[in-house]
Amino acid sequence: MFKDTVDNTVARAGDYDGDFVLRLRREGSQFYFANRNARPTVAEYRAAAQYLTDSTDVEFDTDAIKAILSLYPSARIDLAAGYIQETHVRDALKDAIANFFLSCDWPRGRDKVDIDAFLAVLHRQAEAMGYTVAEPDQTVPPPTPSNTFQPS
Repeated sequence: MFKDTVDNTVARAGDYDGDFVLRLRREGSQFYFANRNARPTVAEYRAAAQYLTDSTDVEFDTDAIKAILSLYPSARIDLAAGYIQETHVRDALKDAIANFFLSCDWPRGRDKVDIDAFLAVLHRQAEAMGYTVAEPDQTVPPPTPSNTFQPS
């Protein structure tokens, strides 16, 4: 669910497009209210668990995602009403995880945050809360090709 600052909301309400902005926000609120009882399917929870595990390296199962999303109803509604491939659904899920562990939203490009540093803090907190963090991929790089051709 979109959240804005108080200053920006008041300033935008007085803009030439203030009525349009407020209408969009009304429609968003009405959508979440109308879908407040929506629950994702088992397959949707499973897809969310896989997506979040892949995105964070924190291991989630469907029960963990169901429990976490019970604290973040707008993310739960987005998952139930949307598709995991949609950017806003993925953003809502990552925001829920970041808020759950760190009480902040997931960084966006405009935040100018080192994502590796953010993930290191997230991992430390997740482990402190009893979650398993996967080891970084230690894939051995392919060998450097050598020229085995011997001209005669």
